[in-house]
Amino acid sequence: MQVVKQQEKSSPRISQLVALRLVRYLLAACCVLVCGTGFLQFAVAQALQPVPAFDLESADGSHFTSKALEGKVVLVDFWATWCSPCIAEIPGWNELYRRYQEKGFVVLGVTIRSGWTSDIKPDVGKLKIAYPVVIGNDKVEKGFGGIWGFPTTFLVNRKGQIYKKYIGMDPKKQAGIEVDIQKLLAEKP
Repeated sequence: MQVVKQQEKSSPRISQLVALRLVRYLLAACCVLVCGTGFLQFAVAQALQPVPAFDLESADGSHFTSKALEGKVVLVDFWATWCSPCIAEIPGWNELYRRYQEKGFVVLGVTIRSGWTSDIKPDVGKLKIAYPVVIGNDKVEKGFGGIWGFPTTFLVNRKGQIYKKYIGMDPKKQAGIEVDIQKLLAEKP
């Protein structure tokens, strides 16, 4: 009798563990879908939270701080060297950077889960990235609210507040971001 009662008591706990494991698998599958296919994309308006302060190593070995972004409209692109959709977006980010740089616009690439600076530097050259690239860490990733899939891109206004978060890739993503960039550049600092 005692054994049967113990099993009955532990059964809800086992069900919770199974459900939790299922949720984890589903989240992991969604992340793979976002990065693997590159066709799932959505934008999320933010509550204008401030960009976290950071001092990160650049791919060229120097340091890059969040202070360098003050007063600018910034596209912060979280990407990984092994993520095909992330790499496919780089030429578009180069173009936006060239087009709006003189108006106070910056693109900042933040690599995560891609290795050390020595691992990333050759990729930056090979991919002909025209904008600054830094090596991210858990602190900066959490400061931006977490990264659930690749690519994840943030648009920051001149006040240093996160304006919008774009997750995934879509052929219309760059055009939508460009409209938002133009809107933010037109705002008074």
